[in-house]
Amino acid sequence: MISTAPFSSDRRNFILVALLVGIAFAVRLPNLAERELWVDEANGVLIALKGFSGIIGALKQDGNPPGYYFLLSMWSGLFGISEVAVRSLSILIGVSLIPLVYLLGRSWFSRQAGLFAAFFVAISPFHVYYSREARMYSLMTLLAACALLASDRLVKRRTILSVLMSGLALAACLYTHNYGLFLLPAAPLASLFVRKKRGQAFLMASSASVFALLLASPWLPVVLRQSQTGVGDWIPELFFQETDGCSFSELGPPGRWVVGLSRSVTVMSPGANYPYYLRKMPTEGSAGPLPLILLTVMFASAFILSRTTTRDRRTHEEENGEEGARVRERVWLLSFSLLVPMGLPLLYSVAVKPIYLIGRYEVLVFPFAALLFSQGADRLLLLFLTRAWRRTWSLALVGIVGWLSFSSLRPYLFGENPIPPHARVVAKQIQERGKEGDWILFTEVTRATTEYALRRLGCEGKFRIASFPEAAGLHPGWYDPKEFAKSLPMINQEAMALSKDIYSQLRQKGQLWLLNEGRYPDLHQVLYWNLRALFGDYRPGRSKPVRGLYCYVKKE
Repeated sequence: MISTAPFSSDRRNFILVALLVGIAFAVRLPNLAERELWVDEANGVLIALKGFSGIIGALKQDGNPPGYYFLLSMWSGLFGISEVAVRSLSILIGVSLIPLVYLLGRSWFSRQAGLFAAFFVAISPFHVYYSREARMYSLMTLLAACALLASDRLVKRRTILSVLMSGLALAACLYTHNYGLFLLPAAPLASLFVRKKRGQAFLMASSASVFALLLASPWLPVVLRQSQTGVGDWIPELFFQETDGCSFSELGPPGRWVVGLSRSVTVMSPGANYPYYLRKMPTEGSAGPLPLILLTVMFASAFILSRTTTRDRRTHEEENGEEGARVRERVWLLSFSLLVPMGLPLLYSVAVKPIYLIGRYEVLVFPFAALLFSQGADRLLLLFLTRAWRRTWSLALVGIVGWLSFSSLRPYLFGENPIPPHARVVAKQIQERGKEGDWILFTEVTRATTEYALRRLGCEGKFRIASFPEAAGLHPGWYDPKEFAKSLPMINQEAMALSKDIYSQLRQKGQLWLLNEGRYPDLHQVLYWNLRALFGDYRPGRSKPVRGLYCYVKKE
């Protein structure tokens, strides 16, 4: 008689993974349309709308490679540029990580480890956040997991084809985010800990990294140019901000590095209090230090217990045989893939110049953290519990992780939106009261979100658009008042010339719509004086003025 147990087990696993995918969609879809795109999302959509050649030109002033923007350009051509449409791409990519980490966990460690990893990804507040953002970070996480799979197959098979596949996966990471560079040393370092022919494994893993660099070489000159634009000069302010009463500026380099790593681990933990973007990132989540402690214990268990034996004879034989060696090699690969891309940029940040943003760049290593967590949990349950107690404690662990995660997700997904839809209101008023040929003058970081909202309303080509200073228009998602202040005399001359140019090109009773929130009056003072001299006093667009929107009308 043929046993049907394997088929029943596979069907049960398929149902469980499908259920996790459904849960993942359920926690990623709420309020997608209600929350308007923030400045980086809107800027990304505007870049994607430029077409392939325009994307390359725009990104020379940005800080990212073109891979995601090409994909978003094709996606928006099919489904439009609404908030739901552009964010749905990230959601689909993010949810795709769930079956992938399940397959990795099951094939590398055990069925239960795979299910733990899939559950961890499905409800992680960190991954939920980036899966709902119309940016490249969800794609980066998925590609990092693919690169991990390719690196493991390279170590196992050691063929030319496996080197090429690993190089292609790493190159895809490089074309998605510049931080993919920090993933390149991980597999070569991990190959030094394989059981057999370490020299050969190191050579082939290194060859894959070199091949990835060769594939990315056409973009590397642009990366060097991006590093000189100052587009990342805002990172130090956030890197050194005070968090939980502790500022990095008060610590020495070793202390900054250790605290930075702990904070990075914290934001990936279940139940981390991950707030709206670029707010303070606490080291304690909604349940105190429990999320960090839980994740740290699982990491240690995955590494330490993978080298121990157990009372279970079958497991003992596997650990001392070929399969046990492969498990340990994969734990080394996961460990290096987790620590190197976090540790290297963080080390540079504390020793030279901050380039690492805690709470964002962990997307590169998140799938490795999920797999290490699942392996650690599986090992703890396997080694210290009898078969009768494993299911009970497995369900208890799932319950703890679920409670921690949903306690953070609930206010984020279903609470009141703390960011009012300002750009939509501004764009709607300009659409209703503006005339064809009117000018819109953007200052500060107001252009990307408002221009996106105007495009959503079908106003493309109706108005003439300018930025002040003009250099701010090269990167609508970034504004550096300190850099502009260094050349204040030239900025003042530009203000006088721009005011006269706009006035001369407006027809009678034409309107200039100025967007300015008054954050940097010293930079814009000459602009205000010249506009008032030419146009007279501004007037509100309606009885209840919109904050930061001013309308000037050309005199007859």
